[in-house]
Amino acid sequence: MKLAILGTGKIVQEGALPAIQQADGIDTVAIFARPKSQGKAEQLAARYGIPQVYTDYEALLANPGIEFVYVGLINSVHYEYTKKALLAGKNVIVESHLPRRQLRCTSFAHWHARSIAMCLRP
Repeated sequence: MKLAILGTGKIVQEGALPAIQQADGIDTVAIFARPKSQGKAEQLAARYGIPQVYTDYEALLANPGIEFVYVGLINSVHYEYTKKALLAGKNVIVESHLPRRQLRCTSFAHWHARSIAMCLRP
């Protein structure tokens, strides 16, 4: 599994990256951060051996070597980043509920035939 991590916050630093590093079969190939957090992304990339740092989400999505995207950003942007990734043909891992006003569970399947959506909260 070729994975890109979106975000540099606490959930990524303390949860996702340490867990992924211990998992077999996952190759973290990129990390994304907004331009103001590029330095933090570069530090995480160096620490975890991640070869690419992106501050341009569209460029990350255009990379055919990325199969999965882990959304570790703030909840308010989960919908936007998840939708863009699915429409770009990426598989997405996102760990929080998406607000009902923005999304119904069946929307994922509409955007990406291979996706499986699970609503964590109604």
